[in-house]
Amino acid sequence: MDGFFQDQLDSPSAKVIFKMSKQDHTRACMENLFKIITVVLLFKTVPVSADLLFVGKVMGPIANIYSVDESGTLNKITDNILWRDMEADIAADGKIAFMSNREEDTRINMRRKGENFNIFITDIEGKNIVQITNTSGQELTPKFSPDNKRLAYLRDLDHKRELCIISMEDKSERIIVSADTIYGYSWSPDGKQLSYAAVNNKQSSLMIIDLDSKKTKVLLETSRAATNTDGEQNDTQLQEIVSPQWSPDGNKIAFIVHPLLRGAERQLKIYDIETKSVRLISNKGAQVQDSLAWSDNSKSILYSALINYKFYYDEKIHKKVYEGGMHIFHSQLDGKTTQITTGDHLFKKPVFSPDEKRIGFLYADALSDRTLQLKTMNLDSSGKKTLHNSVAQNSSLVWY
Repeated sequence: MDGFFQDQLDSPSAKVIFKMSKQDHTRACMENLFKIITVVLLFKTVPVSADLLFVGKVMGPIANIYSVDESGTLNKITDNILWRDMEADIAADGKIAFMSNREEDTRINMRRKGENFNIFITDIEGKNIVQITNTSGQELTPKFSPDNKRLAYLRDLDHKRELCIISMEDKSERIIVSADTIYGYSWSPDGKQLSYAAVNNKQSSLMIIDLDSKKTKVLLETSRAATNTDGEQNDTQLQEIVSPQWSPDGNKIAFIVHPLLRGAERQLKIYDIETKSVRLISNKGAQVQDSLAWSDNSKSILYSALINYKFYYDEKIHKKVYEGGMHIFHSQLDGKTTQITTGDHLFKKPVFSPDEKRIGFLYADALSDRTLQLKTMNLDSSGKKTLHNSVAQNSSLVWY
């Protein structure tokens, strides 16, 4: 905008004004001011385009990173027929991080016993793809810090899982946490801390680590193998904490309690950092699934959950049969929860649009389908659109 105002001052019409009469001068000034105000208003009211970042299915296990706008215009960010590019995240400056098993040597290796996933960075056009990790471990789930200066990710190595951070400036890496396993993590809004769900021995914990002091804090603990005073197993407490997601206001962390006892419910709960209290958010009968999406004001949350779900092996057709549906829920922290979708179908990975008037999600007719559709709709489930028909089953989804 500064350039626009300078152009107005340097324009020929601006220089002629000083030669005019006082009345003409005033009229010309008002006309120019009106033009400036009009342009400023246009800048404020023209909507900013927003795209959805997702993993598209190519063929077999092959997957590429795409983006698509609400008109259905597709942008191929990665384009190959050899590798699996997955779990993409995007920074405010347009950089995209993703995990991939791609390699420089494309020849078939019959002695290969496995695949190696590393973290790569590219731009929104898919140019200048740069590999930033190269270890014998498996690097997973990259997420940019709020200031885009660092990238966090998980690494599976030597029967442990590490939470790592790499500097985007000098590519130096720090191992922040090492545990038996880590079931998800989330940046704090100010980028100074990370929340994570760790398992060590028989304990499952919701943790916070301060990145400057490296001090960790246990928020919650639950047992994966609880015993009573007689040394006998107490099944009612067998559970794990997974999928922490920090609220935008920094005051709360949403997480899922995953039961290890068959028949128990997978619940969505919220930990209040100030009061150290825990609230149950999901309804009875809902089996909450990853992932969780906060509203910008931290007063509501989107998620998916299985309803009336069961599966069994049908001996007559020699096939697994899945019953029930996976549905999208919108829970207000004041206590109101709305089930947005209906029918025995699959709806998963809901995310808010940037203006929070619509949501994006993945859809399939049946729970057993392995190829999904990318759709959008209003929060009241009206105005449905299909943007892409071939999305990988484990696709991440980011609306930016």
